[in-house]
Formats: sequence, C-alpha cells, structure tokens
Amino acid sequence: MKPICRMLLAAAAMLVSPSAFAEPALSFNTDYVITLRGFTIARASFEGSLKGERYTVNGKLASAGLARIFDKTDATARAVGEISKGAVRPESFLLNYAQGKTTSRTHILFRDGNVVKTEIEPNPAPPSDKIIPITKVDLQSVTDPVAATLFARGLPEEICGRTLRLFEGGTRIDIKLSPKTVGFVYGAGNHAVTCRGTVVPVAGIERGNATWDYLRRHANAEFVYVPAGSGRLYMLHSISTRTEIGTVKLRAWRRHVSG
Repeated sequence: MKPICRMLLAAAAMLVSPSAFAEPALSFNTDYVITLRGFTIARASFEGSLKGERYTVNGKLASAGLARIFDKTDATARAVGEISKGAVRPESFLLNYAQGKTTSRTHILFRDGNVVKTEIEPNPAPPSDKIIPITKVDLQSVTDPVAATLFARGLPEEICGRTLRLFEGGTRIDIKLSPKTVGFVYGAGNHAVTCRGTVVPVAGIERGNATWDYLRRHANAEFVYVPAGSGRLYMLHSISTRTEIGTVKLRAWRRHVSG
C-alpha cells in the first residue's frame, strides 16, 4: 500500500505551459477515489490555487474500505512553487505519512528546479548495496509528484509530449508521456486529453526489484486531463496503471474550479 500511496499522492508532473500564468487567481478542489481491480482502497482530495506564477496545493489521502481495516494509511501533502517560462519551479514539498503506528515526515526544498535539501524523519536506515544510489544529477530538473500530476497547461500535444521527472524523497522515477487521444472519455467529457505513460525507474530502487521491473515493462499507464478554466489549463481526471496485483486507478468524482 505504501508505494502506491507515495506514488499517487506523493503518485499521482505537469504544470508546464508555453507561457507563464498571467491571469486572475484560480482556485480548485477535487476529490478522487482510488481503486484496485475495481474495489475502493483509498480516497484523496486536493485543493489549491494559482495566482499569477504562484501555485499552492494541499492534498490528503486515506485508505478506505477493506484496505483501511487491514492497512490503515493516512497522508497529507503540501506543494508550493511557481511557473517560470512555462516550466514548473517547485520550491517545497511536504509529505506526512502514517501507516498503522508508523509515521514519517519528508520535506524537500528546491531551487531552480533542483533539489537542494531533503529531510526525512525519522532518519532512514542506510541503503543497502542493492539500492541504486541517487546522485546529484538525478536530482536536477525534478518535480514533486503532487505538482507534477495534478494539472497541466498547454496544447494537447504539449501536455502529452513530456517526461515527468519525479522525486518524493526516496525514489527517482521518470514517466515518459506520449499522446493517445483527444476527445470523449466517460466521466470526463468531450474534450479530454489522454496520454500514455511509460514508467522508467531511475534511482533509489532495489536492483532487480520485481515490482518496479513489472511497472517498467507492463504498467501501461494512462493519464486523462480535462479542461479547467481558461488559457489552456487542464486538471487531472484520472491515472491508471497495471501492477502485479491488478490495475490501480485514481479517478476524480467531484471537481470545483473557480476564477
């Protein structure tokens, strides 16, 4: 459950656009349900605002249904940054995570798109020799997964023509997007933008790990975005990906955008 939560919340990276935000402030509030093989395992919500070039996003996730009985998980996240010349410039990412009686806190600081400081409490154990080390190069031009996946700005081919370089404190992965369709998607409407996503593990991952190897070869990830507001702004409707134990899907069931 923990890798799924971190990927959807901390996995659910795209605030890119051909021009910086120069529009009236916009606020949003979206609720999501997360399912595994069609069964609800968690619920998430995100609220935030876009003011000029500045963005602020707050999110929370909690296990639900039978998953909460056997694996109680709660997480909150906060992402702050700006958009400069069409690129995301995260400034900070804070993730608080609790699974049963185990809690953790991750705080990442960015400068010019690069990670300059990562604090994890409690201090993690030293990685084993099996873990691919995260280098300084790996932490350049990266984005936290919340700001990365929640909204996008641009033409459909621009939204689906990028590589999302994600870092949530312990794992570096890339998701290479490519266009799939533009048009009707059930629950999303007639103007949805659908992107294929290829998962590429980079670092912070155990060599030969079966789970990540499966995602690399078989994830068949899909990102669906819907128009929100003006200026070619899109918000995330859903993410789906195949895993060893079935398809995991995050889907919006309620969305409110104003401004």
